[in-house]
Amino acid sequence: MSSVRLGSSAMLKAVQRLGLGVLIITVLSLVYFILMTQSVAKLVQPRHLQKTTPVDVVELARHFNGTWQQNDKAIAVLREELHNCCSTQEDFILTQKNIRIGMNIHYGIQKGKTFKVTSALSRMLPKTSPFSGRRFSRCSVVGNGAILSHSGCGQEIDKADYVFRCNLPPIGGKYAEDTGIRTNFTTANPISQISWIYKGLRSQQGRDKFMTDIKKYPGLLWVSAFQVKAATGISQQALRFVTQRRIRNPALVFGNPQHFINTMNYWKAHGLSNRLSTGMYMSSMALSVCDQVHLFGFWPFDKDPEDQPLAYHYYDKGKADKVHDMPQEFLKLLEWHQEGVVNVHVHKCQAGR
Repeated sequence: MSSVRLGSSAMLKAVQRLGLGVLIITVLSLVYFILMTQSVAKLVQPRHLQKTTPVDVVELARHFNGTWQQNDKAIAVLREELHNCCSTQEDFILTQKNIRIGMNIHYGIQKGKTFKVTSALSRMLPKTSPFSGRRFSRCSVVGNGAILSHSGCGQEIDKADYVFRCNLPPIGGKYAEDTGIRTNFTTANPISQISWIYKGLRSQQGRDKFMTDIKKYPGLLWVSAFQVKAATGISQQALRFVTQRRIRNPALVFGNPQHFINTMNYWKAHGLSNRLSTGMYMSSMALSVCDQVHLFGFWPFDKDPEDQPLAYHYYDKGKADKVHDMPQEFLKLLEWHQEGVVNVHVHKCQAGR
């Protein structure tokens, strides 16, 4: 007990020596630290949002109000990092230049599985990447979210020099006002689309429908042939089909699984824990080849910015994606938007007001 009293007495004398002014400064500093900690916590918290966390969509949408300002310096830094990790312009697409006959291609998702490159495959690949040395002033990356419905964003999307779209979405017709009519780069899923919708190109009916449908997507038709082993056979069959039919528009190309692995590893190191969605992957790719990137149709929530029920796709109800962490990815897009790296459109465009 005596030691406690001695300690208290020593502390009292110390306080008296410090003086009232220093004590006030100390208290104010502590208050400031607490307030700053709370403020930072509010900013950081959304970046760690998980799928199951309730989202205040109205509050989230407010982050996209106002005029977006492009930050050329931030874009240049991110583009340089993506180039150093992934060399997108050269390696995004599988070419005769980045593979050789007899080498083993490692699958992007099925770890440990490989495919030995044959001369037949090599002959059908482009000699070099169609993106090699190219750069576009303005690009639109269009997701398939129902946030596009009644958005009136079609003209804004088509204003771009280059338009990316995902998974053979319906365009034109009744969707034109909201989603535009142009595309230069379109992805196709070899299993859920080429294999199922077009019956693996085994029947004449399936082949005819495939040939008719892909003509709606001029430019490049990108197929992920080497993400999983089950996709390789049907992808090669599709490539043989368009080669034999001499279909050059669209040109069917294969994604490079090593580029996907490198890009996914980069984003894992920057907070994205799950496998990248096609939309997020395309956004990363666009950042490498476009001076200005605009994103449309990215909103992974079942309520719109006004807290009203929202379907999954703009063309059907669909089912929520359980493979990718879309909310986590969207918060990365929000971060980019606020930093001036990409312009994410979640509200109605001028034409739709």
